[in-house]
Amino acid sequence: MHSNDYSVAPVLIGRLVDVTADLERIHVAHNGVTVTSHDRAWARQLTVTDPDHVAQAAVLRRQFQTLRRHQRPQAHVAFVETASLSSYDDVFGVDTGRGLTDLSLIA
Repeated sequence: MHSNDYSVAPVLIGRLVDVTADLERIHVAHNGVTVTSHDRAWARQLTVTDPDHVAQAAVLRRQFQTLRRHQRPQAHVAFVETASLSSYDDVFGVDTGRGLTDLSLIA
């Protein structure tokens, strides 16, 4: 907001949140529920952090590091299949000129 970063609880990482502001506060909501609010900072390029968010992040970091130390090494490497993007061209009828050997555009 206004070039500043405001912290949100780390359990919300990867989730969509709604950010609103008035002249005094920054409000963050998830699924219509206010999850945090901060005093609005009018300076630019600041990071405003709630100490509770820092503490929660520290707990999650320790849990993650503990899990990593106790995991057994994988004996095999899993193959992850990837989709051929050309299948989308086929579905949508895009003529890609598959006989081409360079990346030039055809007008």
